[in-house]
Amino acid sequence: MKTDIAALLNQDWRAAISSCEMLLSETSGTLRELQDTLEAAGDKLQANLLRIQGRHVG
Repeated sequence: MKTDIAALLNQDWRAAISSCEMLLSETSGTLRELQDTLEAAGDKLQANLLRIQGRHVG
């Protein structure tokens, strides 16, 4: 009986670890996408600010 319970606990832990690994992988991908989006938005903002500055100075 103890062996069966130990086997079940090990399976649950392995499944939990596997689920956490998958969640971390998905989160990592989402964060990469967010970083790309923020970088693109920052580039656009910087370009627009430079354009405004050029019009104001020029």
